[in-house]
Amino acid sequence: MCSYGLIAHYSTRAGASKAAVKAVVLNKAGDYGVFVALVLVIGVFQGASWAVIFGVMPLVLGANVMLGVIGGIEVAVGNIVAIGLVVAVMGKSAQIGLHQWLPDAMEGPT
Repeated sequence: MCSYGLIAHYSTRAGASKAAVKAVVLNKAGDYGVFVALVLVIGVFQGASWAVIFGVMPLVLGANVMLGVIGGIEVAVGNIVAIGLVVAVMGKSAQIGLHQWLPDAMEGPT
């Protein structure tokens, strides 16, 4: 909401309103990446503290999760967590792939 409020400060400009909506939508992609990674970490390691994660890591190092119901693919949990965190970083810091909102944000009072 802070990004939206800053970018859409001049609400009478159509470009500023569109840029604010674009920033919120692309930042939500980063939020979903954090959510997926955090849910998997808590679900697999039964906690989110570093002591728990590093204590249980040797036991679940080869753990897989099934994607899809019929003919699903098994993927390592660590890979999904890593991909979720990379998507989170890309969305939150406007890295390549989820950076389209940043040039449009210059419409606001920067």
